[in-house]
Amino acid sequence: MIVMILGSMFGAGSAAAEESERHATWLWNPWMFVEDEAATVAFLEEKQVTDVYVQVDQDVPMADYRSFIRAAGERGMDVHALDGAPDWMTPEGIGQLSRMLGWVTEYEWTAGEGEGFAGVHLDVEPYIHPLWNENRQEAVTLFQEMVAKALPVVHALDLELELDLPFWFDEITYDNDFGTGSLAGWAIREADGVTLMAYRDTAAAIQHIVKEEMAYGEQYDTPVTVGVETMYSYEGDHVSFYQQGEAYMMRELNHVRSHYENSPAFAGFSIHHVASWQDMRP
Repeated sequence: MIVMILGSMFGAGSAAAEESERHATWLWNPWMFVEDEAATVAFLEEKQVTDVYVQVDQDVPMADYRSFIRAAGERGMDVHALDGAPDWMTPEGIGQLSRMLGWVTEYEWTAGEGEGFAGVHLDVEPYIHPLWNENRQEAVTLFQEMVAKALPVVHALDLELELDLPFWFDEITYDNDFGTGSLAGWAIREADGVTLMAYRDTAAAIQHIVKEEMAYGEQYDTPVTVGVETMYSYEGDHVSFYQQGEAYMMRELNHVRSHYENSPAFAGFSIHHVASWQDMRP
């Protein structure tokens, strides 16, 4: 049912494209479903969401995650364990990644039928850390090492590791023990999937800034999800759909979908994020 509605929402497309298309969102506040699971799930169902990236807050009881994942799963949604911060790549902050993956490991070992995560979704954004401007190559290497450490832990749980990436990582190069090349290409090759933070408010702009990553996705057979913003942005009106509203956003995403529907790398869309999407004008 979700796939059929997505087809009508984003326009006609091939059956194969509709079957594989993701309509995802970030849920940064898990206390939303602790306080009112029914309302949270109802909103996601209304928006025909297929995948939810839910932040891991270790103060939230595992039982609440289990209940939410069961309820979402009953409505055809996959839930991914989300977390990350810029300092997770550093020697001082890598322990936070270890603790998060330890929590996910314990959760998965004790999860019942229909209660498990579909994957782990990291949103680290290393370019926010001061080291990015102080020593770019060291920061890039630390980011790569972090991903390399996370992959075997996630795969040991039979889960997929996905990364949030800015659209401009194709302009960042690396030359280290991982080889040489574009950071976007490396991340897309290594990860099981990526979501691009393609934060622009027209189809033409989005298509332009994701074209290199789509090419890498096709090259490495990695699904690429296009992420868009609904929060107000101080970076300018061109960054978010906040001003135009949801109907305009969906029309623009339909154009993007039509443009990329024949690309084997195109995986669908992610809307950032639940709270601002709820407040978005129609």
